[in-house]
Amino acid sequence: MDKKRILPLAATKVQSPFSKEQVEYLNAYQESGLMHPYTCPKPHPDEGERVLVAATAGWWCPEKGCPYKQNWAHAFMADPEFLDTLRSTTHSTEDEWHRDIWKDMTEDQRNDILREKGLM
Repeated sequence: MDKKRILPLAATKVQSPFSKEQVEYLNAYQESGLMHPYTCPKPHPDEGERVLVAATAGWWCPEKGCPYKQNWAHAFMADPEFLDTLRSTTHSTEDEWHRDIWKDMTEDQRNDILREKGLM
């Protein structure tokens, strides 16, 4: 998958209800370990499970008694080609993936991110 196709997917969102195929890919993405999954923003007393689970009606938090739901996802997460591309990369961890993205940025782009995060 080329960068020209990834950028529009990263900038757009899909709304629930999700199709069965989208649910399959969203959950595969969540379980892939390739990037940080969507997690519940609510405090959990036992620091229980916070990784959201996709269903046709939207995301839900699996922690018992937690009412959190989310009705959107970034479009790339529901795209089978993107997930297959991620799986086929040589990046074994999220950190390696981010290092390669960082390496491809210009110095100005890196500095903008560092300034935004208050690190510069």
